[in-house]
Amino acid sequence: FPREELQEFLHSRGFKFIPIVDPGIKNKNSPPYIEGVLRKVFIKSGAHEGYLIAKQWPNKVHFTDFFHPNATDYWHDMLDSLHDKLKFDGIWLDMNEVTSFCNGECPFTENNWGHQYAPDIPFHPGGKTIVDFTISSSAKYYGGITEYDAHNLYLSLIHI
Repeated sequence: FPREELQEFLHSRGFKFIPIVDPGIKNKNSPPYIEGVLRKVFIKSGAHEGYLIAKQWPNKVHFTDFFHPNATDYWHDMLDSLHDKLKFDGIWLDMNEVTSFCNGECPFTENNWGHQYAPDIPFHPGGKTIVDFTISSSAKYYGGITEYDAHNLYLSLIHI
């Protein structure tokens, strides 16, 4: 089906069109990447001066820093731009707790694992540590907030 015909087919039968959207912004010369760099809304690395590099389905990605005052407008603008091209009824926000296929910052190496601190905690859900499959705990959000201190807030902030 061409996209418009698929949407019409679904709607005519009472279904909604809800694509899966991941919060990782592919770090190539795409409009969301360029706009994010211009607005300075990506999470910064704790290991170097640039933006944190993580890995999701499109490969290397940056994540929006929802503590940044420009982030909500950026996120809304990017979703509006996507909606202009793809008339969706809602989105399924997948991989929404800054999940990464690297443990820490990518590329993962023993010298660049990106977790400057990962204190031991008394309970490890599923036997995993708090640094498995997520970005570096030393990644920096706006205002100097670290990923270690803010990990569980990301999902709450992304829905503002």
